Parts: sequence; C-alpha cells; structure tokens
Amino acid sequence: MRYRSLFIAVYLSLVSWSCSSDNSPEAPDTGVHSHGESSHVHADSEASVSVTYWSDDLELFMEHPPLQVGHLVKFAVHLTKLDDFEPLSEGPVLFRFVKPGGKPKMVTVGRPDRPGIFGPSLTFDEPGEYTLQLEVVSDELETSLSYGPIEVAEGAIEDAGETEVADTVSYLKEQQWKLPFTAEVVERRTIEQTLRVSARIVPKAGMDAVVLASVNGRYRPPSEGVPRLGMAVQRGDPLGYMELLPLDETALVGGRVETEVTLSRLAEEVIKAEATVVAEKERLEVAKKEADRVEKLVEAGALPRKRLDQAGAEVRIRLSALKAADQVLASHQEIVSRFDSTRGGTGTSSGPISLEAPIAGVIMDVSVVAGSYRAGRDPLFRIVDTREVWVQGEVFEKDLVKLKSLDGAYLKLPGLETYDLAAGDLVHIGARIDSNSRTLPVIWEVANANGEIRLGTLGRLSLRTGKRTDSVAVPRSAVLFEESRSVVYVQQGGETFERRFVKTGIEDQEWVEILEGLELGERIVTTGSYDVALAARSSELPEHGHVH
Repeated sequence: MRYRSLFIAVYLSLVSWSCSSDNSPEAPDTGVHSHGESSHVHADSEASVSVTYWSDDLELFMEHPPLQVGHLVKFAVHLTKLDDFEPLSEGPVLFRFVKPGGKPKMVTVGRPDRPGIFGPSLTFDEPGEYTLQLEVVSDELETSLSYGPIEVAEGAIEDAGETEVADTVSYLKEQQWKLPFTAEVVERRTIEQTLRVSARIVPKAGMDAVVLASVNGRYRPPSEGVPRLGMAVQRGDPLGYMELLPLDETALVGGRVETEVTLSRLAEEVIKAEATVVAEKERLEVAKKEADRVEKLVEAGALPRKRLDQAGAEVRIRLSALKAADQVLASHQEIVSRFDSTRGGTGTSSGPISLEAPIAGVIMDVSVVAGSYRAGRDPLFRIVDTREVWVQGEVFEKDLVKLKSLDGAYLKLPGLETYDLAAGDLVHIGARIDSNSRTLPVIWEVANANGEIRLGTLGRLSLRTGKRTDSVAVPRSAVLFEESRSVVYVQQGGETFERRFVKTGIEDQEWVEILEGLELGERIVTTGSYDVALAARSSELPEHGHVH
C-alpha cells in the first residue's frame, strides 16, 4: 500500500508538470479522469483503429480514431487479466505516450468507466511514432506493458477502408467477460497416445458371494434384524436362520428321501469343485513357470519387457481364479455339512440352521424378509468385497491394433479424481469379440480401500498405447467438430477470431496433436470455443461493435 500511494503521488506530480508545460487549450490531460459513454465510432465518423497486445499477465485491447496533432482523442481501452480472463476492475492506470526526443504525454485514469473499460483522453502536440507505456498499480494487479509504435499524423489521414478476413468472427469483450473464456498460446508438447473407451466398475473375481437357503424353510433374522443393504460384514457374521417346518409322517419320509438326494447332488458338486481347484492350481504353476522363463529372457534382452508384464498379469488371473474356486469348494462343503447334520431330524422341529457370511464385504442384495418361506438354494443375500474392484473397458474391434503395447491407463469416474493405473494393474485382455457390441473387454484392477468407487459406476478409461510424439498440441477443449472436420478458433485480436480447420493426430488424456492448420505462437480459444462458434452463427450481433 505504501508503494501504491507513492506511485499515485509521483504520477499526479508528473501529470501536473506535463499540463503546466502544455499551451494547447484543447488538451485536458491533467489530473485523474473518469469518462462516461463512448463508442467505437467517434463524432468525426473516422474509422476506428484497433490494437491488441498480450503481456505475460495482461491483455490490452484498445480502440481509437486515427491520431492527429491537435485533436482531442478519447481511447476505449479494454484490460483483461490473463490469470483468470476477468476484466480489470480497479485503477489507477497510467497511460504514458513516449516519443524519442520528444515530451511524453501522460494521463492517469483512477477507475474504469465499467469493469475492464478505461477511457483516457488527451491531445498530441507533435507528429511521429509513439510508444505506449501502461502501468497498473492496484490491490487487484500490479504490472506494466509497453506497446508501439503508435502513429500520430500531422494532418488528416485518408481512410483506407476495412479489410475483410475470411471466416472472421466477432466475439465482444463483454461476452468474453460474462461467459467462461480462456485462450492459450500454441506450443509444442510431448504427448502420449491414449485410446478412450467406455468403462464400468465390476466386482473382482473371487470377491463376490451369494448366500443361499440351505434347506426348505422359514427365514428368521438374527437379533439385530434382517441385514441391510450396504451393511459391512465379516466372514462368519450371522445373517439369520432357516427354520424347518413340521411335517406329517408321510412328508417326513419324503423329506428324508429329498435330503438324501440333495446330499448326493451336493457331493457331486463338491467333487466338481475339488477338480476345479486342482485344475486351477496346475494352471497357476504353469503361469508361474512361464513368468520365470520370460523374466530370464527379458533380462537377457531376448524379449521386450511388455512380455514380462503380460506374464505377470496371467499369474494374477490364475491366482484370482484359484481363490474363487477355493471359495466355491468351501461353500459347497459347508452346505453339505449342514445338510448332513440335519439328516436325522429332517421333518421335525429339531432346530434352526444358521446362515453365516462366507466372505468379508458389503451386502449388495437382500432377497428375503423376516418370516418368509424359501426353498433350498434360493438366493438370500449377495456379499461383495469392494476393497479391490475391476474396471472393465470395452474396446471396439477397429481399435484393437492399438493394444499391442499398453503402458497404463487413466480412469475417470463421475465426481472423483482421475486414477492413474500402472501397466502392472492390467488383469486381462479378452480373447473374444462380443457379437452384439463388437467390443473386446480390457480389465484393470483398482484399489478401493476407502470404498469411494461404487460397483456399476460408468466412466471413461484412457488406455496409454505407448506411442509418443513431440509436436504442436492443443487442449482437447479447444477442438470442435464442425462440418465433419476438426475446428479451432484462433484469436487474432481482442474481439476478433478466425475459424480454422485443422488436421489432428494422436490424442492423450488432455492434449490433441495438430498436424496442419496452426502455427506456433498463435493464440487459440481453449475455454468457450462453443460460445465463439455460436457467435459466428448469430445474426443478431450489431454490424459495428458495441457501445461503452
């Protein structure tokens, strides 16, 4: 604040000195000025001159009539802060016009006519080329810029007329300040190609279990009541009981026969489950041996490192499959044990059979109410362990060639931060195209210890293909699709834009490669491109700018 006060005091003294040495009665360039309404077209009907200049933190867009010696001139100066593209709403702003060997012309504007619009007035005494030195010192911004040359003529200037530029769009400062808008300089960047596909969150294999009714009977909840949707449970937690219903003598015999038949069938299921476990163990051993072999070849330089990643993924798949098979076997053995323990009492009210959670997790489905009758093997509850989940992306068959080398992926889910998935998180690439969607599943594993990722969530998966390039690139938000072609809007001046067709190359998570149509250093609209496009199609804009 001390610097700001000193700055204003010095400027006022300089302006006072400039006025005392100026003999022109038409030069009211003393003190701090505040202006009312002014427009792009002035009283003498001369064509307006537009100037645009960008410093590191400020955009100057200035309009004025052709400058002549002895003529009072009012400038329409639009100042935009480039950190947020909002109008500069505070002053003071010093305008100093400097000519080599001549006396500087200065005016300070204490506050804008309206936010972003400053209207300094002054009269030039000498012709020639001037440089505008503009300085801002306020709580909002402290900066300076220098622009030139600005030509001041001795006499009247012949109007050369307006030059039309093809596909030029007028998008006024007032519109830019009211709607979201940003513009950036075109630069070269190193980008990595990504393949964007739709994705869905699904349970991890072996982390999903369904609790079935062990026998025909009535369901009785535990003392806490029927387990609720979303409730967390641990392995072995009570979920309720199945109560056997009294039967007459004939039904008793039939019930015993039915139990024996059921036990026989369950025994067959146990045998099948045991065979599956043995088979999965053998597959796991084969996968481990293959991974060891590939690791040695990679270290020897005989195979690329991506083969080791693929072998590791196969080991993880086989581990998950073995875990799932073990859980299925344990579930069948538990049911057999319960049936066997009640074989002698089937048909009598010998006591309820307890139901327990087979895994730790969250209850996702409840298909029973207290006192309801359920037949044996009817589903009652579904429990899912969500500490780790799978994200399944669907890749169209035309893009399968890009899956030859995957370096990782980005997962974007609604309302959450982007997840960066490493190549080691890849679980499985499908081997068969879905006949309906014509897509191939690609599955990644995601840690979810805090439970913020919900099963069934739809999102976007960006697969990193490993292809990189160093080239001209622009943000994705800058590129629109019009007339079946890619379009960007180039800012040529403060309120002037050009619709430019471009040829795009590879894309990554945030950037798009531009092969043709843009040059380094040009400024393009990165936020608000669609609004500029609408302005290009609007027939309601005035023919010649706006009124301040």
